[in-house]
Amino acid sequence: MKNNIKKYRIWTGLSQRQLAKAIGISAGEVRVIENNKHQLREKTRVKICELFGVNYDQMFYNEGEIINE
Repeated sequence: MKNNIKKYRIWTGLSQRQLAKAIGISAGEVRVIENNKHQLREKTRVKICELFGVNYDQMFYNEGEIINE
């Protein structure tokens, strides 16, 4: 599953370290997640969506889906 975490993080001016602290994971894990090399737990996905104020479909999608921006 792909994600828009990096896009939203940059738009809001957060560093990887700040995002990691806000959702309770390590900055290294944020890097891996942004590169789609790690699957997130559902609890972490919900935290990310709440932090950025977006719905699940805006943040996470399957490869090949068209994302409206």
